[in-house]
Amino acid sequence: MKLKKIVLILLLTLALFSISSVSAQKNIDVNTTNNINPLNEVLIDETIATSNELTNKSSIISNDLEKYYKDDKGFCATFYNENGTPLTNKNITFSVNGVSYIKTTDNNGTAKLNINLESGNYTIISYNPTTNETITNNITVLSSINGNDLTKYFKNATQYSVTLYDKTGKALVNKTVRFNINGIFYERKTNEKGVAQLNINLDPGNYIVTVYNLITGEEKSNNINVVSRIQLLDLNNASNVILPEGYVIPVMFIGNGKAYAQCRATTLDEKGNPLANQLVTFNINGIIYKGTTDKFGIIDAIIYVNADWGNTYHICTATFGESFASQTVIVKRFVMG
Repeated sequence: MKLKKIVLILLLTLALFSISSVSAQKNIDVNTTNNINPLNEVLIDETIATSNELTNKSSIISNDLEKYYKDDKGFCATFYNENGTPLTNKNITFSVNGVSYIKTTDNNGTAKLNINLESGNYTIISYNPTTNETITNNITVLSSINGNDLTKYFKNATQYSVTLYDKTGKALVNKTVRFNINGIFYERKTNEKGVAQLNINLDPGNYIVTVYNLITGEEKSNNINVVSRIQLLDLNNASNVILPEGYVIPVMFIGNGKAYAQCRATTLDEKGNPLANQLVTFNINGIIYKGTTDKFGIIDAIIYVNADWGNTYHICTATFGESFASQTVIVKRFVMG
């Protein structure tokens, strides 16, 4: 009997222990569930923050473009909707130099516009039709011909030089270059640096030289100014004539009642500096006068002419070596009072 009581007590104790274990397990499950909720809230908040971040950014992503003339580079821009999702297979608009182009985005939301413009600087505007946003970028088309305007004195050694490049910006070596100046075509070869030169043996005046890059198809023009090495000073507007410091206008003796024209010229070296002791020949209506420039490179001449005086205009031509210059002069008459 005593043994039965002991067994019964053991069974009751075991039952109570099992119930406590189940209760404890239930408490653990609840606590675990409660611990998950804060994590979910954080994840949701992060998702919202990411979405807001995309929304606050521009719906057009693009960069400025620099390219060489007729290379394969195009202008690219990627477009998104309000939620930051790329716009796929959507018509968008680019505007360059006042001309609009419609292009279609690819699977990444990117559209490309080929740039076949002359060398120079341009502005491109991209338009997103979904968000109505526009963005502006710069396009720089680099020339495959690098030449500059040239001013040279008549028959000096200065040449016109130009550097040529291919579509990647690499110098063109040992390639033919075509020039057109004054209606005459010339062809030259580039050196190891891509440079070609053209001798300029033209009379004084203004010219345009056009260079043709036969590899890229580009052509570009520059101005060439050939300056005479003898300059006639405009005595009809003497107030505009600037004389060198220390120069004294010589006293000219004029015969009474004679009709005459006055000319003043200066001679220059190959660099444009005044040149002294040079022979100058003046010609007015076939009447010749010769003289030598002073230390300032200047010569004044009084030339008697067979013409009526006052408001009578003639051409005075001055010659120095192979250089010459001409201007209109007024015939005057000196009468002693």
